[in-house]
Amino acid sequence: MNKKVLVLIVVIVFLLALVLVGVFAFKVTKIEITVVSSIGNIQQNEIQKFTDESVGKNILFFNEQAFKRDIESEFKNVKVLDTKRQFPNVIQVYIEERQEVFAIKPEGSSQYYVLDKYLNVLRAQNNYRTSNDFDDVSSVKNLVLIENVSQSDVELLQIGEKLKLKHIARQKVLEEVSEAFFGANRLADYNDTQKVMSIFYSIDLSNMSDIAMYTKTGVDEERALKMRFATYEKDILKQLQAVLGAYNALDESKRNKGELIILYDKKDKSYYVVDKTEQVAA
Repeated sequence: MNKKVLVLIVVIVFLLALVLVGVFAFKVTKIEITVVSSIGNIQQNEIQKFTDESVGKNILFFNEQAFKRDIESEFKNVKVLDTKRQFPNVIQVYIEERQEVFAIKPEGSSQYYVLDKYLNVLRAQNNYRTSNDFDDVSSVKNLVLIENVSQSDVELLQIGEKLKLKHIARQKVLEEVSEAFFGANRLADYNDTQKVMSIFYSIDLSNMSDIAMYTKTGVDEERALKMRFATYEKDILKQLQAVLGAYNALDESKRNKGELIILYDKKDKSYYVVDKTEQVAA
């Protein structure tokens, strides 16, 4: 037999062997689900069953983006943070529960839209305090209402998509406030995000040079204490931590009325809070 032909046959056999090894040795045999963050509403067993349908696929050609998209499409309250291939045959999936943060009803709209901390629109409902879609009504009771946004201010408001406002500064404020809710829990006495959110009734975006947030009263649909933030170019997280410290120091009788003003001391490079004319330690 011609030597060149023999070499060619050997090469072809070798390549076929590699292909067969790739097909059979790198099949996905296990998908590991890790819940990074949840408030108790993630159906991990159902997610596991759904993802196990991908067992048997080749890990070398595994489409992670499509896999992530399919999970988030099937489970609306889940965000896939990351997927990793652990060779030769394990896919690791890291997920978190989409925590509902805001409700927005643009002026002229008939429904409220519920947003998560990434400003993704989760669903629409008639009342932002209660929902017929969930057995656990407490899951939506802490939503913070976004006030004074008209339909003409909205570029995109669609279920499954991220809210986009035409006014870039308003968009930035919402994103920073949401991030602050999930960072302010480092403050003593506010050790979880839901507790921080439960204080607030709404955020008013009508004046971008004077951002205001309102606390709740004991009665739904009513504003209580007003918190005026410094201009939106400043650090929202540090302002929120300062004002929560001041709020926590107030007597219970003073929490349903009045106004806390957050100011910035350029010399000390720190925020402090004033209760009307009386300074409150922050």
